[in-house]
Amino acid sequence: MKKLGIIGLGNMGSALLLGILNSSLKNELEISGYDIDEKKINSFKSTINISKSAEELIKNVEMLLLAIKPQDVGNFLQNYSDLINTNNSILITIVAGLKIKIYRKYLSRVKIARVMPNTPSLVGYGASAIYFDGDFLEEEKKLIVNIFESCGIVEEVKQEDLLDVVTGLSGSGPAYVFSFINSLADGAVCEGLPRNIAIRLAIQTVLGAAFLAREKFEKEKLHLEELKDRVTSPGGTTSRGLLALEEGAFRSTVIKAVRKATERARELGEKQ
Repeated sequence: MKKLGIIGLGNMGSALLLGILNSSLKNELEISGYDIDEKKINSFKSTINISKSAEELIKNVEMLLLAIKPQDVGNFLQNYSDLINTNNSILITIVAGLKIKIYRKYLSRVKIARVMPNTPSLVGYGASAIYFDGDFLEEEKKLIVNIFESCGIVEEVKQEDLLDVVTGLSGSGPAYVFSFINSLADGAVCEGLPRNIAIRLAIQTVLGAAFLAREKFEKEKLHLEELKDRVTSPGGTTSRGLLALEEGAFRSTVIKAVRKATERARELGEKQ
């Protein structure tokens, strides 16, 4: 049984922990956790080993999952790099934006998996991408992938730079979708529908469309344009609505949003 230690039990760290505990992985991993905020630890006291300090946790696990704030990473590595190099074979980091080179200044012996999850992981529908740095065994990769699959889907990227693109797509993407849902509801409110009904219908419309798209893409390899055409009757209401989106440069604006967010992720990475 592998020993996994999680440092940082905030929103994302807790989501991953709950995902593991609600999956078959709970039988494959002995989990320890630590957070400087004891309130975040209390709800897990009956299900995992609670460490009194980061040092204690690092000394007692093989795999370390780092889920702390980016601004805290420098001090953490300065304080604990010797312990990590000595005791841990794998570091999994979900710290936003920090590239492998930051960790490699301190960690020479450790295999590092850098993961970009997104906020829907909090409800089990996340989209995560992983970049592996080091000589990982296939079973080690599979275990790490399984950890994140407990909260959604996982894709491996072969170049670390592609995590910037993932940031622009699935990292920032939920904000784009929330904005779209809100706009759908606003349009219906403008035409007289009560807001609470409009919001529920807009959310369910996007949720249902996403499930349908996934189903048809994965099982039938159906292109999204084909799905769009199936909803669109010649001269009908949907075609008129799609025309309005085209007039507003909807598609090119969304493309630009992903590219601008990706550019910003690259800019922030270059400053490290």
